[in-house]
Amino acid sequence: MNFTLITSSKQALDSINNISEDYLKRISRFGKMQHINIKPSSKSNTRIRQTEDTQRMLDKVPNQALIIYLDERGRSMGSVQFAKLIEQSFCQHPHLCFMIGPAVGFDRALLSEYRSIRLSDMTLQHEHAQMLLLEQIYRALTILQNHPYHL
Repeated sequence: MNFTLITSSKQALDSINNISEDYLKRISRFGKMQHINIKPSSKSNTRIRQTEDTQRMLDKVPNQALIIYLDERGRSMGSVQFAKLIEQSFCQHPHLCFMIGPAVGFDRALLSEYRSIRLSDMTLQHEHAQMLLLEQIYRALTILQNHPYHL
């Protein structure tokens, strides 16, 4: 299993980033896990920033990866459903790439062909969303391996 997480944030919350690092290590027991952070664009026009940041993130997606991006309008699911999504995705793709967009949001036109999910009905700060997503990826992998973490 190969995973990539692509984010676009300033990564300013060290305590949350430390927890995320722990989950990255845990996930690596099940497969290869890579995190790429793209520094957000500094352009003043929001639309230009969305397009630039989204394209720069897409440029970092590994070949043959299935993209799943986090979006407030994405599909909501529980942990077991998320585990099934990961399992089904790996049946068709050798690599799974998650994307957490910049503060100004994604250019949805560039992502129209990809699947989106949401972590919460509430808006989350980027580092919190990253930590929560990594925990859920780890939880999904333990579910698929019948590991007691989920219980």
